[in-house]
Amino acid sequence: MIDKAEQGKGYGRAALVEIIRYFSERDADKIYLFTAPEKLIGLHLYNEFGFKETGDTEDGEVLLIKVL
Repeated sequence: MIDKAEQGKGYGRAALVEIIRYFSERDADKIYLFTAPEKLIGLHLYNEFGFKETGDTEDGEVLLIKVL
């Protein structure tokens, strides 16, 4: 999560790059995450990095998966 005052500065993108690298280097085969469906900027970012919606939801949030 990035503080609202710091959003739009590339921190989320940089963090996502490092998260994907971290799990890739540890031989993970998938990354899952939940996000609120109204967070369109976040969904767009996740889609840019290859995350796909699974169709599953929990507590009103959608589940996304990235195959590494």
